[in-house]
Amino acid sequence: QSPQFFFLVSNPYDGDLRFDADGLPISGDGRHGIGTASIAAYCEKYGAYCDYKAENSWFTVRVLQPTEPT
Repeated sequence: QSPQFFFLVSNPYDGDLRFDADGLPISGDGRHGIGTASIAAYCEKYGAYCDYKAENSWFTVRVLQPTEPT
């Protein structure tokens, strides 16, 4: 109901991707990548929503940021 900012980024990937209980991608060595952890930190700090998806060899992140009315 209020103004929002939304972006979606998709990249092709090769191999298997795993996600933790919070829906964050897990790297091969058990740690999150710098990009996904940074996006998650931003969303937590500013009240944005983000989710990650891996489907048909495409990795997608969506971020929805509510904005303050001007």
